[in-house]
Amino acid sequence: MKNRESFQAPEMEFWPDTRWWLAEGFHTDQTLKHDLDLLKDSGFGAVEFLAMDDLGADNTLYGWGSEEWVHDSQMLFEETTRRGMGVSTTCGTNWSNCNLIGITPDDRAASKELDYETEYLKAGESRSGKLKECVLKMPGVTKQDLVAVVAVRDLGQKEGGKQFLDKESAIVLTDQVIDGKLSFTAPMDGDYLLFFFWIHGTGQTAGPSASVSYTVNYMDHDGIDAFIKYWDREVITPKLQETITKNGRGMMYMDSLELSTSAKGGQLWGYTFLEEFRKRRGYDLTPYLPFVVKETRMMSPDFIYTCITTFSIALNKKKHNLFHGR
Repeated sequence: MKNRESFQAPEMEFWPDTRWWLAEGFHTDQTLKHDLDLLKDSGFGAVEFLAMDDLGADNTLYGWGSEEWVHDSQMLFEETTRRGMGVSTTCGTNWSNCNLIGITPDDRAASKELDYETEYLKAGESRSGKLKECVLKMPGVTKQDLVAVVAVRDLGQKEGGKQFLDKESAIVLTDQVIDGKLSFTAPMDGDYLLFFFWIHGTGQTAGPSASVSYTVNYMDHDGIDAFIKYWDREVITPKLQETITKNGRGMMYMDSLELSTSAKGGQLWGYTFLEEFRKRRGYDLTPYLPFVVKETRMMSPDFIYTCITTFSIALNKKKHNLFHGR
């Protein structure tokens, strides 16, 4: 009987939640309170709210990060708590990723990607001079930092748009870069592809917001540090902290994680990525950077360069000779 009663009249924490798309400029304090009452009376025990466009509304006045948005967010936490309802908000405008106003794509706190340029050197050929830099195309992206320079022997074989390289031949040349210049002579065992790897901002944005809101850096601590600093400074006041604690079900969420890159490297990156990789995997990824750059089509990664080991090359030659009866 007790179990049946629990099903017939469950505690509010077991009531279904509802997503609440708050069109900017559409609500007043009174309509927000009225709609919360309607939602509770309809059997919803918690709300997930987020900022959405309202046709004709001024983003600078009503968008995510504006004074009005901060006021509405704080009030919703207070009013849901007063009604015993749970509440959660996105960690940025829209639902696709954590994003912030007040940062630029060049800031360490903004989303970063791995980009690259190449030079082709014949066997024994030399090069000297400035490193080849990437062409920065996204608005606001003006800075790029060197990640590594790697030379890999080209096997002169392409298949399905992919270029085959000898993994065992990789030479890391980063330490030989002096004042942004490099002198290098390709070994005599074949032609080499010289890779210049750079890190720069993706320039990804989200809206609506009071000013341009850029996706944060998910790879380094800089992103979450800036995120926490913003929320502590602008939204989560000591009073609101008490309210959230009292509520017990105050949360942040993201409907999905939609991160994008804009350059040909196709790989999200971070300033500490190589260091963390070495710590976690036990080896240096730098010699293999040519094999992690990719193109993404319909959410399916397609790696541009394919690695072949010296052993595989020898085996393939042996098979070739056997096939021809030699």
